[in-house]
Order: sequence, then C-alpha cells, then structure tokens
Amino acid sequence: MSALSPIRLRLALRLARAHYTPIVVGATLSGGLYEFWRGSSVRWMNLGLAMVGAFFAHLAANVVNDVYDFRSGVDTLAPTKNSPDFGGSDVLTKGLMTPREATAWGVGFAAVALSLGAAIALTAGWGVLVPALLGALIAFEYVAPPLRFGYFGRGLGEVGILVAFGPLTVAGAAWAVSGRWSWGAAAAGLPIGINIVGILYCHHFTHPEADRAVGKMSPVAALGVATGLRLAWLLPALSAASLIGLVMVHLLPWLALVALAAPAMLAGALSKVSPSSGLEGFANLTRAAAGAATVGGGALAAALAVAHWLAR
Repeated sequence: MSALSPIRLRLALRLARAHYTPIVVGATLSGGLYEFWRGSSVRWMNLGLAMVGAFFAHLAANVVNDVYDFRSGVDTLAPTKNSPDFGGSDVLTKGLMTPREATAWGVGFAAVALSLGAAIALTAGWGVLVPALLGALIAFEYVAPPLRFGYFGRGLGEVGILVAFGPLTVAGAAWAVSGRWSWGAAAAGLPIGINIVGILYCHHFTHPEADRAVGKMSPVAALGVATGLRLAWLLPALSAASLIGLVMVHLLPWLALVALAAPAMLAGALSKVSPSSGLEGFANLTRAAAGAATVGGGALAAALAVAHWLAR
C-alpha cells in the first residue's frame, strides 16, 4: 500500500490528533481579528492561509511529540497507550505505523505549513516567519534533543507551550494580516496560551508514573498528583485574571469577557476530580481542558469581530 494512500493519510491524521487542531486555528483567527478590531487594513487571504498553516504546523508538532515520546518509552509505559487521544494516539504503540514513517509525515506536514508561511511573507514581509519559526523551534525542542526541555520539566515545558501557542501564534497571525508585529496582539495571546497549557498540564495526570520512569519530570511527576491538582487551579485563575486585565487596559474590548467561559469550564472540570479519580477521570479532565481552550479561542475571535462592527 502506498505511503500516500488515503488510508495512510487518515492514520497520519489520527497520529497527529487532528481533532485537537481547532485550538490553534482559533488562536490564529483571534490574532487576525485582533487587527480587524483595532481598525487595521486586513489581508483576508493571509488570514486564511495562516489558519491552514497553523493546522498543519500543529499536526507536525503533535507527530514530533509522539515520535520522541514513543522512542523514550513513555508512551509504551503509559496506561493511555491504547487511547485514540493520548500516548501516541495508539498509532505507534500498536505498531500501526513505524516511527520512521511517522517522522516522514511530520516533515511533510511541516513543509506544507512552511510553504503557506512563505506565501504569506510575499505580502506581509519575510519577518512574519520569525514568530512561526520560533514557535516551531519551541514545539520541536519540547521533546527533541538537544534541549528536550519538556523532559527537564518542572514547569519549563508549560512556559514554552504558553509562549508558542499563545503570544507567538496570535501575534504571528496579526502580523500576517497587517504586515507588522503587534505587542498588543502578543498580550492578547496570554489567556489563549494559558488555556492551551491547561490541556498539556491536565494530560500529565494520566501517566505521572510513566513520566518519572523515563525521567520526564512534568510538574505532576515532580510534585505528585495531589499537589499537582492544587497547582492546577492556578490555570483558570491566571487565564481569567489576564483576560480581565487586558480588558481593563483596553487591549481587548469588553466583549472579550465572554471568553471567561474557558477558565470557568476548566474550573468546573477540576472540581470534579480528586487525587483518586483514576485514569478515566483524568482523561476526561484533559478532554474538558481541550474543550475549554477551543471555546476560549473561538469566543475571543467572535468577540473581536462583533466589537469591530459595534464600533462602526
């Protein structure tokens, strides 16, 4: 069977967890609509290219993450190894695809994302590739040598993901549509980034023992489940505080407060788990965090569009 057959493509999309890509597509849309709300002249074609590019970049990042986690042994040890959502999306752990083929798909996804970035650069300037490449470097070095800072852990991985999926993604999209860097857009990416970090952080609860066994010191692996759960409450608190603060200093419209739905959803999910919740409880927590991040990005994008029309 050809490596490029529809069946292999579906398997690659399953490996890359394509169903989670709305989180980064929503962040990209928010960046473009931030400039729309600010009254900038928007290159709508570039926004579309950026959203598709973000989709492929996220696929590539997920593939890289799973390949290196599989090679380290953490996904094989994790109790989620046969899950369609976690632990290599069960594609690698079940032997449905070799790491070599998975890497090839990851490179292909990254090449598509880079080509779309180059197309955007033709009108927005080549500097627009800087935040995209920085974000890609962070996503790669999260699990890949030489840095592997996600394995060093203790919160460093979470900071990296916050920067890559929050300020860099949102401000990069704003640059794509306006042709310039915007610190306001970067700041607007903070609550989005925090919401996305919530997915990663909650996922740690599904296999802290496996992480410790291979030396991947996530905050939960380092601190334990009970302390990790108490610390998790900082995520919805910081998300809400950053969003409210940005509205108060007029870097976001008051309508953006609708995105408080995201931290509220995460807080609600956290209230339903305890240190003894078990695998399924923490898997559901992770899915809830993904839903919250998706709602947060979509709500912020909608608020920015509506605020623009109300100001006319």
